[in-house]
Amino acid sequence: MDRSVRIRPATAGDAPALVDAVGWHGGGGLPSERVLADPDIGKYVAGWPRDGDIGVVAERDGTAVGAAWLRRLTADDPGYGWVDAGTPELSIGVAAGERGRGTGTALITVLLDAARTAGGRRVSLSVERDNPAARLYWRVGFRLAGAVGGAWTMVADLVPAEPDRVLVDGIRSALAGAADLEKAGPMRAYVKSTLPMLGVQKPRRTALLRPLLAGRPLPDAGRWRATVLALWRDATYREERYAALAVARHRPCREHLLGDPTASLGLIDELVVTGAWWDLVDETATRLVGPLLRAHPATLTPVARAWATDPDRWRRRTAVICQIGSKSRTDTALLAGAVEANADDPDFFLRKGIGWALREHAKSDPDWVRGFVGTHELSPLSRREALKHLGGDR
Repeated sequence: MDRSVRIRPATAGDAPALVDAVGWHGGGGLPSERVLADPDIGKYVAGWPRDGDIGVVAERDGTAVGAAWLRRLTADDPGYGWVDAGTPELSIGVAAGERGRGTGTALITVLLDAARTAGGRRVSLSVERDNPAARLYWRVGFRLAGAVGGAWTMVADLVPAEPDRVLVDGIRSALAGAADLEKAGPMRAYVKSTLPMLGVQKPRRTALLRPLLAGRPLPDAGRWRATVLALWRDATYREERYAALAVARHRPCREHLLGDPTASLGLIDELVVTGAWWDLVDETATRLVGPLLRAHPATLTPVARAWATDPDRWRRRTAVICQIGSKSRTDTALLAGAVEANADDPDFFLRKGIGWALREHAKSDPDWVRGFVGTHELSPLSRREALKHLGGDR
């Protein structure tokens, strides 16, 4: 950030600056009277400061050029990024001439530190899916928690849980001790892995992990998520990421996966976006997204719909295949929408995923699949895969 910009706490006298910041956020010139007159956006700044409000202001030469603040809203009158009554929503606005210079990052960083100091546990926000600011929020620690219309709801944990380091180190040590260099090369070539591989195949990994997971139960969801992410983010071999997925889907931890869908969604989205290859994404989609969708359709269905048209192809593949295994509980409208949104895409993984998803659903509802394939233009690959066990491409 430019050193001539100073970040300071917001005071009662900064109410006009916060109103201006809402206008900047809305496109660079929304008049203050319109901000305050609009109940959907005015509630974020009206009566500043209210009890529990926290804010910071960026100044250049004594003039406010940006502001960020937190406010708790209610279930009766929620904001765009509302999660629950105990989680404040973040608002931010930076003057047009200051954008891209680190001011927004500095504002959020200082604000989150202040919220943490005040005893806050987490913060939420809403951002349009195509807004470049979503990348900033990801960088400073926000993760996906839901979708409303064309916007993402994102959440940042202010006090991240600690992973079980004994378990993490034990898993890495066990995998390293079982390395088979003769198998490592062919395994890496098969999945085209950018990470090196140890050559530890799935049956051996399962046998190694079973006693380790049994001996180190993860008693709460926060530690479970932190342990998965420690294995995942710091992986130096691909098998460590496979192990992270094994911890994520570990049956005794199922209540952690299903208990807080917004927190689990943040974990899952990171696994999909950073996994970015079929061997990691497919297990995440079918073994984590699928159960979460079946348990919490109201939360997950809008997210899956949004993923189906996301620029990221792995989010799109996840939307297509996440209901594999749902059988009679398959939401066919959701499946159809995901397929229709991607049927024209030439990407091999999307076309293969479409065929796979339809083929699996055909085991439960062959007539629906025949009817769908018969009334939709699908690629030859998708069509062939979909009809594989229904008598072929008719």
